[in-house]
Amino acid sequence: MTQPHDQPSPPADSRTGRRVDPTTLCLLGLRIVVLVTVIVGVPRFPSSAASRYVAIAETPGIPYRDFPVEYAPVEVAILEGIGAGGPDLARALLGVVAFTGDMIAFGALRRGWGAATARRYLWLGAPLLLFIYRRPDLLSVGLVVLGLVLANRRRERWGGLAVAAAILTRVWPIVVVPILAIRGRTSSLRACALSLVLVLAGWIALAGIGAPGQVVSFRGATGWEIESSVGVVVWFFTGERRFEAGAFRAGTIAAPVRVLLVVLLVLTLAAIWGRARRWPGDPAGPPALAAVAALLALSTVLSPPYVAWLLPWAAIAGTTDRRWTVPGFLPVALTGLVVAVWYLDIWRGHPGLSQVILFARNLALLAPVAMWLWPAGRGPIRWGAADA
Repeated sequence: MTQPHDQPSPPADSRTGRRVDPTTLCLLGLRIVVLVTVIVGVPRFPSSAASRYVAIAETPGIPYRDFPVEYAPVEVAILEGIGAGGPDLARALLGVVAFTGDMIAFGALRRGWGAATARRYLWLGAPLLLFIYRRPDLLSVGLVVLGLVLANRRRERWGGLAVAAAILTRVWPIVVVPILAIRGRTSSLRACALSLVLVLAGWIALAGIGAPGQVVSFRGATGWEIESSVGVVVWFFTGERRFEAGAFRAGTIAAPVRVLLVVLLVLTLAAIWGRARRWPGDPAGPPALAAVAALLALSTVLSPPYVAWLLPWAAIAGTTDRRWTVPGFLPVALTGLVVAVWYLDIWRGHPGLSQVILFARNLALLAPVAMWLWPAGRGPIRWGAADA
């Protein structure tokens, strides 16, 4: 008999060997087309990530110690190589990195949760293809999903290392680490924790004690990023929009408010994962979706690519229980819409439509949290990944 949080055999559609259905092939083909357009630079509009990577790579000295950097150490190591060849090459290489992360996530989901979940992941990510291959956010998505699959297939140390690499690329995967604890993957947890401690110690020794603070505070930014839950409200009522630390911001974040947001996030995550421990379903589904959505909703920065962090958990949740389809898809769809509308608003000279969509998107991020914490949202959802 399968016990809670143990893994049964994979679903039938994950045993299809190398066959890929036509819909999946079309969605994969669309991503190849998008990658080619990014590489060749059509349409040709500036890539802020590529420009920032080049600026960091060309700045003399040690990142963090000699000049402020907002990226975690693994991403800095990547950007030093990507940015060394100039903006055009950086844009192309960023596209390759993002595509690689996307395919790692797709392959890991197909291997761990079946073809239907992997296909759903591709569908969910389609609204973000307008811009997502111009940023490296999908790399951390691929690494953390790969780590969970490796851990479930008795390659626990490698799984822990992959999860640690995801955290050291983009900090956000730390909110889904409880999945390993709930599944009883203690070796993965130890490998992840040890890797993080060693890298953190080396990072501080090389770059200084303030290095992690630069990442967490986004280079010491003082304002609300205008797409965040609070930022869009401040932007709407004040009309302020200034460029600070690589993003448009409004207002000033008071220190007590920062503390309050951190405390609220910790309490919310504790509630989410506390309920998940007593739930017989897959913690990589609704609980993980709710945890990442809570992080985004309570963040002072909410750049459009960050919504890609929701994709694998929304795919897992929605495949096995269709009640989670709309809550998982709506923030992604609205983010794709707001990026398209943003250029229209610039042409119109008024940001009103973008502000309305951003407000709706940020409200939509609260839906998975409320749905999971509300008792009706915790019906059983079967496991999809299998132990080897």
